[in-house]
Parts: sequence; structure tokens; C-alpha cells
Amino acid sequence: FRERHPNVQFEIDTQERHVALESGECDLAMRSTDEVQGDDLITRKIDDHPFLFYCSNDYAEMHGTPTSMAELEAHRLLAYSDSFAEKVRILAALRSELPDASIVFRVDSPEGMRAVIKTGVGVGVLPWVLGEEDPDLRRCFGVPWMTHPIWLVASRDAFETPLVRAFWDFFFQQIPGIRPRYELD
Repeated sequence: FRERHPNVQFEIDTQERHVALESGECDLAMRSTDEVQGDDLITRKIDDHPFLFYCSNDYAEMHGTPTSMAELEAHRLLAYSDSFAEKVRILAALRSELPDASIVFRVDSPEGMRAVIKTGVGVGVLPWVLGEEDPDLRRCFGVPWMTHPIWLVASRDAFETPLVRAFWDFFFQQIPGIRPRYELD
């Protein structure tokens, strides 16, 4: 995009917070949410991102790597806190699938989950992008229904500016080349 628009400047905010697009706090946002809320927002789904079960390499060496939901009963499990799970439908649904007696920790964010998994204390669920990028983690398995939507969002005012609209179009032209990187085997 910078080759086409050499004077463009990007500022990327990676904090986990909800920016006010309508008030001009930023031009575009990626939102990982079941439903985007805001009457004056332009939205387009980027994809449904997979969540998978992971454990640390050390945990796998000591306890083995579960390969199915049925095998989880023989493992120590990490779950998301109720307050976080209520924000993500698949995590709320997963609560009823996990054997409660096997849960040893509850965590309130994906970054927190990754940190606890890395300690070797148990098996937990992460978005693919967090689990696959970490060499200390081992993918256990995925379940087809465990995906979560990611959206590109802009205010109506920002969307009408030529540069934001050009980036929006460029971004969605690139998605077909990015998607195969996380398609599951």
C-alpha cells in the first residue's frame, strides 16, 4: 500500500481496548467480536479465525498431547474466566464441553492464556495467530466450530475519505493470499 501511496503514515495501536471510531479516535479498526456494534459504522468481515487447543512443549513431553475433546479429561485444563468467555460465543459454548473438575486455572485474556500455557501447567485454547507464532507452544487439535469473526471497521466519515477507502479496498484484495496460512490440516 505504501508503494502506491508513499506519503501515507500508519499508526498501529495494539492495545486491547475499544476505540471510538465515530469520534475520529482512529480511521480503521480490526475488531474480534461476534457482532460489531455502532449505528454509524461500516463493517466487513475479514474472516472467521480459528481457536485451537495448545500446550507447552514441556507439558507435551511430560503428559502427552491431547488430540480430541474426549482426551481432554486426562489432562489439566486452562479455561477463560466467565466474564471473558461471555464476550466470545465459542468460549461460552466451550465451557459446557470442558470437564469442570479438570480445570486448574481460569484466565481473563488470550495473552494471559498464552502466558499460563507456556508455564506448562495445562492445556488451553488460543486464537491460531497467538498459538502458531510461539515456538514454546505445541498445537494439540482444533474443533471445526471453534472460530471467531474478525472485522474491519470504519466510521462512515473516515470511510468516505479517499485514502481510507483505498486502504480498505487494498486490504480486502490481499485477504485471499493471507487466508491459506491458517487453514487447518
